[in-house]
Parts: sequence; structure tokens; C-alpha cells
Amino acid sequence: MDNNANRQPPQEEDRVVAPMNVEGMPWYSPGESVPRNPEAEPLTGKNLWRYAFSAVGAGLLIVILFGLAGAAFIWFCIHLWFR
Repeated sequence: MDNNANRQPPQEEDRVVAPMNVEGMPWYSPGESVPRNPEAEPLTGKNLWRYAFSAVGAGLLIVILFGLAGAAFIWFCIHLWFR
């Protein structure tokens, strides 16, 4: 028996995944704004600094990894490939 035959389609929700009310589009209406999540808490104090330092740390980690890969490639070229 086919399992998809008895499956119901997903129900419509009242949340916006990607707002399409963009200026310049034919359906743009300037009165409407992007709906906000009433359950979301704003970032303040310690949580804001924690997210900021985490983002900076992730960026530095990526820069260090690319720098090490570049240095390893230059070392490889100088000492092994071009001899």
C-alpha cells in the first residue's frame, strides 16, 4: 500500500518565512511592515556581548585557518615543488 495516499497536506501557518513586500515590486504596499515575533526576546547585556565575541571568534578562526593553509602552500612551493 502506498504511504503517500493517506497523507494530509501540511496546514497553512500564519508566519512569514521570507517577506516579499519589497520596494520596487508591483505588489509593494508601503503601509504594511514586516511582522515581528512577539515571543522573541531582545538581546541585551551579557547575551549581546556573548554573541558578538562568538561571531568575532568564529571570524578569527576562519582567518587563521586560511592563513595557515596559505603559509603551508607557500612553504610547500618553496621547499618541495620548486627544487
